[in-house]
Amino acid sequence: MIRVCHVTSVHNSTDNRIFHKECASLAAAGYDVTLVARGESREEKGVHVLGVGNMPAGSLERLRKGGFRKAARAAEALDADVYHIHDPELLPFLLHMKRKGKLCIFDSHEYTRFHFDARTYLGSVGKKLVPIAYTAYENHALRKIDAMIVPCTLNGENLYARWAKRSVLVDNYPRLEQFPDTWSAPTADSENTVGYVGSLTRARGVEHMIRAAHRAGARLLLAGGGSPEYISELRSMPEFSSVDYIGPIPPREVPAFCRGLRAGLCLWLDQGEYHRIDNMGTKVFEYMGAGLPAIVSDTPHAREINREYDCLLCVDPMDIDGTAAAIRRLLDDPDRILRMGQNAFRAAHERFNWAVEEKKLVELYRELTDKR
Repeated sequence: MIRVCHVTSVHNSTDNRIFHKECASLAAAGYDVTLVARGESREEKGVHVLGVGNMPAGSLERLRKGGFRKAARAAEALDADVYHIHDPELLPFLLHMKRKGKLCIFDSHEYTRFHFDARTYLGSVGKKLVPIAYTAYENHALRKIDAMIVPCTLNGENLYARWAKRSVLVDNYPRLEQFPDTWSAPTADSENTVGYVGSLTRARGVEHMIRAAHRAGARLLLAGGGSPEYISELRSMPEFSSVDYIGPIPPREVPAFCRGLRAGLCLWLDQGEYHRIDNMGTKVFEYMGAGLPAIVSDTPHAREINREYDCLLCVDPMDIDGTAAAIRRLLDDPDRILRMGQNAFRAAHERFNWAVEEKKLVELYRELTDKR
């Protein structure tokens, strides 16, 4: 049996994309899969989880204290056939394993080279020089390793295709077995309620959601984790009186969370890659799987999906009044909510689900390992 080692120094061992989707799917396909990640060791879903305890949360602290080396050392000791990393800081480790003759895959959850402008600790000079240096190193690594996985194209182009030996698009769509098999109308207790589930960060427009929901006279159900400082900042907003914050929830509880909403929100701001990628936040596709319409940032990709399925309202998240008006119009039109919700449910089952993406991942592994 081919031994596969997934490694992450950033994410914990219950990460939805890494553990619940990729590792579980590969184990079900017949691979001997180990995940090295922060947290405790366990056996679950056919995956061996090798926990390496706690590590610093911030990338600067992990680099300064060498926290990522703990995961790298544990992974190397496994002597697996395939090494699959999920964090840019592990690229030197991946090149090291390639020199030892292993099959090596870099799974980039985002276009990292476009996110350095949000790293305040870099300073103005660092924000110019670090992306150049990182991009050069990443391109060098891609020429050496066996494959690259990215979630989507950017402005219609897979930027990594020109550098990587093999580049595959594997999106982070939801596993539909977690969601209802048939569409049903919203429940009575979801009246006048919109919501968001996911990471709580400034770039994801959480403050804009809070202000817009408050101006719309709507209740905002908020689930997800963020830094204690940012959560405290959100709680200090006058508009937070419209929010019911329930904290982080595990993936299995997302469908129940969605049942308490009339519509989902995802208001990414125009920062980093967010308005250039041909994608939307994973939570939008979870809303679809639950049969909900979504109010999202107006991007070319969102408009393209909406032309085909009519399940989204596209807004400018910087326009709080406009976003509030869109929320209010949707909540005041129950027939439209039902129609868009049914369309969203159909879209999820036809196209935007993990079963479609899983085949691409397994096919990549088959192609790589069959050559050994």
